[in-house]
Amino acid sequence: MGTLFAMVVWDALVAHDLLQRMLHRTRPYCLNPADADAIYLKYLDAICEMLPEHQRRVQEGWHAIRSLLTTRHLQPLQELLSQAREEFQQLPKREERRPLIGVVGEFYVRIHEGANQNVIRRIEALGGEAWLAPATEFFAYANCIGMHNERNRWLDTLRREHLVNFLAAWVNHRLAKREEHTLAEVVQEVLGDYPDISADEVIRLGSEFVHPDFGGEAICSLGKAVDYARRGLAGIVAVRPFNCMPGNVVAAFTRELRRRYGNIPMLNLDYDGFVDASRDMKLAHFMWQVRERWDGY
Repeated sequence: MGTLFAMVVWDALVAHDLLQRMLHRTRPYCLNPADADAIYLKYLDAICEMLPEHQRRVQEGWHAIRSLLTTRHLQPLQELLSQAREEFQQLPKREERRPLIGVVGEFYVRIHEGANQNVIRRIEALGGEAWLAPATEFFAYANCIGMHNERNRWLDTLRREHLVNFLAAWVNHRLAKREEHTLAEVVQEVLGDYPDISADEVIRLGSEFVHPDFGGEAICSLGKAVDYARRGLAGIVAVRPFNCMPGNVVAAFTRELRRRYGNIPMLNLDYDGFVDASRDMKLAHFMWQVRERWDGY
């Protein structure tokens, strides 16, 4: 039952992440950006309204067995994402190129517009396009690192409880990958050739700087930053709460990350709940640097 409930929550999070990525992929180029926001909010409400029925399709009776073996329970979400994709594609847009900026950082701050004071909208206003690390990333990481830890505990102790925990986490990991891949296929036409990487890959890339046993969000932010750099993005913004330890770890490795990956522009921004004009100035200077470097290619 725990696996099935986790599947319901995961499906909703993945659907939201894909909807949000379509928004960020579309809004910077819209003649009227508010139209893109309206589509996003419309389908976000639709996802929320669909959850009770989706839970029934996943958990009740024989549906439970079917949802473990097939992806038929995802059809309503696929249809909803397909409709959203079509509406985003139909919006009037400008023909222009913008530098693509990866946004990483502390889980809550990066996904909450109030906490990050609309950093993505500010990037767009300064001429960029933002690629936000998905909300699902940390949940996938937590399950993945838990799976590896339980495996190591079982190998050390040979206790049955650790084997059961490892197998449960492995099943969750495989199901999560299947669900995400199935839903992502629907919107690939909008998102292009930039699929998000798995938690395993985030950990592998982040371990260039932080050992996986260290734990926490730092390895996620660094791993995703490396992913963005390898894909050739124009810059990276890392957000964090004021004096956040994982955020400070990321900031400490920023210089080395830039040295390894072509001196890619990377900006660390901290938020303490107060409006700070100097923060906006830092972002404006960062985008000027990005634009100057990007125009040279």
